[in-house]
Amino acid sequence: MEKTKTVWMLALAMLVFVLGVLAQDRTQAKQAAVQAATSPNSDTQKNTQEYIELLRSDVRQQKAEVLGAVMQLSAADAAKFWPIYAEYEAELTKLNDLRVANIQEYARTYDHMTD
Repeated sequence: MEKTKTVWMLALAMLVFVLGVLAQDRTQAKQAAVQAATSPNSDTQKNTQEYIELLRSDVRQQKAEVLGAVMQLSAADAAKFWPIYAEYEAELTKLNDLRVANIQEYARTYDHMTD
């Protein structure tokens, strides 16, 4: 019973950590996207975009490591889980890219919006 409680507490703590990291990543990505949209320098925009991609890949890697540590899958279960998780992450990345594009579009056309 005590071991189960400890595992659940660890899982909860890791979940809070992952959500915090993701929220920080989204905030930084939004700030960088707004800066890139307002910056006339294409090199700066390219560097910012590359930085965002590196940041996102680091967060994804850390998230996968946390999941692997918390879930403690057997080799057979891991062989089934990780391909499904990779597909989920790819779809989530597409959705987040769409979200960023929508935010950029909104920021770009904000001054031209009517009531």
